[in-house]
Amino acid sequence: MLASKVPNARISVLNYRSQWFGFGSVDQRIENVADQLLHELRRLRTADSKIPIIFICHCLGGIVLEQALLTARLRQNDYPSIFPSVAGCIFLGTPFHGTETQSKAMVLAKMAETIGMGYTSTMMKLLEKDSATLLKMLDEFVRLCNDAQIRVFCFYEALSSDIASVLIKGLPFRTPELVVDKDSATYPGVDSLELFSDHFQLNKYTGPKDEKFAIVSYEIKVTAQRAPGIIKARQNGKFLLH
Repeated sequence: MLASKVPNARISVLNYRSQWFGFGSVDQRIENVADQLLHELRRLRTADSKIPIIFICHCLGGIVLEQALLTARLRQNDYPSIFPSVAGCIFLGTPFHGTETQSKAMVLAKMAETIGMGYTSTMMKLLEKDSATLLKMLDEFVRLCNDAQIRVFCFYEALSSDIASVLIKGLPFRTPELVVDKDSATYPGVDSLELFSDHFQLNKYTGPKDEKFAIVSYEIKVTAQRAPGIIKARQNGKFLLH
């Protein structure tokens, strides 16, 4: 569907293992996934490529992107075609400030770990509400985006999710709540918009006429239209890249 909105784009998807509950659970680290993202981008692009990059991230993927861009800026000799080419980032329910539901998820994870069906994963521990690590990363990321004039747009959920029943089917009780509220999914000065969706459906659409898709794809299209100007100004040395 997205290809019809941005027809000249090359669309790639990064899949990574982050399951911490049930069979096949893994203990994953943000830094490892960020390195994987950078490696895949380097493999897909030539060293002198100037084609603009727009990232679209859901939930924890946004935290991975923060780490990846901070790394790419510091290691431009290793990734010469990545950070200078980033034009925009679209975030869907990314917990920049952590999430209140992390404590409940940790309880479930510890229970699962006891019976060998899960992990209290490193990634989950990071999502503690107002985590010092997350706040430091966000501060560095915001300064990075401001320096390079990267366009950022954040979407946040309007509807509650029942995270316990999502993980464990058939529970006799419900505990609906916002997984990532507006305060966590945005930050001061960033453009943002509410989507009439729960957290787990922010990146899932029924078709090209889905209202959520129309809203999200519009912001992607706007970013794509502005991308050449952002990159051109950066190449002319108008933006700080270090």
